[in-house]
Amino acid sequence: MEKTSSSTEKSQSTRKSKYDGLTQEEIEYEVTYRKSRWAFHMAGIVPVVDTRADFNMPWDDFMMPVAANYTAIERAVVEQAFAGARTIWLVCSPKITPLIKERLGEWMRDPLSIWKPSRNISKEIRIPIYYAQLDYRDLSKDNTIAWSILYGACTSYLITRRISKWVTPDKYYVSFPQGVYPDWTPRQYRKFFRNQSNLFLSHNGETAKDGKYLGFTFTKKDIEKYTKRLDKNISMNNSKSVWSMLPTKERNSSRFFSLDNILESATINSEQVEIPWYYSIDTWDDYCLFLGSEERTLIERPRNNEIIKPNSKWSLIGEEREQFLESKHKRYEVENEPPEKLQLNERGHCLKSPLKWAGGKYRLLEQIKKVLPEGNRLVEPFVGAGSVFLNLNYSNYWINDINKDLINLYQVIQTNHRYLLEQVENLFKCGNNKESYYFNRQIFNERKQDKITQASLFLYLNRHCFNGLCRYNKKNQFNVPFGKYKTIYLPEKEITNTHKRLQNVKITSLSFEEVFSDIKQGDVIYCDPPYHNTFAQYASGGFNKADHQKLANLSCGLDVVISNSYNEETLAIFNGADEIHKTEASRAISRDANGRKRVYEMLAVFAVNHQRNSNQ
Repeated sequence: MEKTSSSTEKSQSTRKSKYDGLTQEEIEYEVTYRKSRWAFHMAGIVPVVDTRADFNMPWDDFMMPVAANYTAIERAVVEQAFAGARTIWLVCSPKITPLIKERLGEWMRDPLSIWKPSRNISKEIRIPIYYAQLDYRDLSKDNTIAWSILYGACTSYLITRRISKWVTPDKYYVSFPQGVYPDWTPRQYRKFFRNQSNLFLSHNGETAKDGKYLGFTFTKKDIEKYTKRLDKNISMNNSKSVWSMLPTKERNSSRFFSLDNILESATINSEQVEIPWYYSIDTWDDYCLFLGSEERTLIERPRNNEIIKPNSKWSLIGEEREQFLESKHKRYEVENEPPEKLQLNERGHCLKSPLKWAGGKYRLLEQIKKVLPEGNRLVEPFVGAGSVFLNLNYSNYWINDINKDLINLYQVIQTNHRYLLEQVENLFKCGNNKESYYFNRQIFNERKQDKITQASLFLYLNRHCFNGLCRYNKKNQFNVPFGKYKTIYLPEKEITNTHKRLQNVKITSLSFEEVFSDIKQGDVIYCDPPYHNTFAQYASGGFNKADHQKLANLSCGLDVVISNSYNEETLAIFNGADEIHKTEASRAISRDANGRKRVYEMLAVFAVNHQRNSNQ
């Protein structure tokens, strides 16, 4: 016992001498820092969803430049790197995520690992950037900055907790795109961030608690405290009849639970650090005040792209933006060139449809061309992917389809194809995954977006769904599952060429009966209806045997060519045709390539001089 006691006293005396002259708090900090210097995880939170201002620029407000080729969102992320964040979480809506990701990428470098490499680190440290997209149920809260910060913190904790409890964030640092001050400011406080106290950057004695867009930290314990404060404000406002009468987007706005209101309880265990200068850029007047200040010259993009990824210059204002759009599509457009002079592909056809379509007629064009008569106008009551009208040379065209989503896409391509391409390109960049697909499908089925957005979503779903199938349930909701393709082709060239072909084309969404009632002399009709005894939920109403019989009756006495499956029942329905041609085609509605067998189709040809059969 005496030996044990003496050894204990010796170890205690050694421990005391090791930290001799330090306070108890400093000793605890040194022990914690030495043990967890590399295990300490501070997550950076950047709320991008509350960046609406009155700039009225063609781009989002967080993309406003604060220096040459240096945007507000980039400055906020670089501040996180200087603060020592090991992960960075950007809270943003799905619409703006592709734009931010294109600008920032998926990681950045720790500046200290580049400029002051440690003896224990032989390589640079990369900081991953994660995009915490709002769920579609929470889009009404996307202008609530306090809620966005807590959402990002909870998301980072839940995701890292699934990996291991040892990698969950110990502390969170928040930076804002709306505030401008030296992005290297947090660098000197890296060691301080590891203790239990919170740090608030301040200017003239004001911090984020006073509504300023200045960085601050909080811990895991603070999340629960702030969340209770947020819920309390929501419940208080719920009791007001005026609040309940407001639209959902107004109910969740920051005027009811702003950031300074939530941070009122953050007075214990917190310290303030005064910074030399600060500007808010959440209004146009404040932004102009910053641009006219001397401090503006102190902000610059990190040199040689050492911290953030290299990128092209961001200077798209007025005519420069139009020149950018022109150059972007120049490789696909030839000014004033008629469609018939476009270069033919290996099959001898000019254009391919931008749509991936089950039952498309691109491979049967030669057979269809042979049986179509001459005329003044080609009419397609069931246009589908449009491969036929795109590759024929009639004087005029009338395309129609009962599917209103499809027709909306053609109308947008006809009038606003460039804006469609911009949205489609953003959707394709990070949308080839199950989560994004079903999220975008939900947004599409809500049908609350503008026509261009609905058209871009329809094209996105068409290219990412199972085999290009177009199917709706009884509620008129698109319900095709995710296709799980390794790569997705962006039909940029096809959209541009289709735009040229659609000029002066009549586009409608009517029933085939209404189309036939408006047929004029000289019209040639090509019909590609949903095939008999096959998939018929192409539109919410379907297409049954009676519809096929009605189509056959209306075709008599007109120049009509009808495609359909080749079987006894179909031949009986279209027995009034002048000619029946048998063609061979392949079917692609099968996951297994071996299951895509070749089948036979028919082309029923009706002529003008053929009289209606009274027995039909």
